[in-house]
Amino acid sequence: AVGVELSAPTLPAGVTATFVRVAVGIWLLRPEASSTAPRFTSSTVTTTGRLGTVTHTTAVTVFVM
Repeated sequence: AVGVELSAPTLPAGVTATFVRVAVGIWLLRPEASSTAPRFTSSTVTTTGRLGTVTHTTAVTVFVM
């Protein structure tokens, strides 16, 4: 949506992520580990969504297998 900013700045080394829109107002965080990402680790990732002056932050756990 126009004006929505989504971020996941605390991804572990070797992991990138994209946000995929699945419905109006619903987004999916899709992480992808490169071959250099440490295997068999977990990391808490902070995700933030902003629309104007409204901000929502939550934490999710990413497991690298």
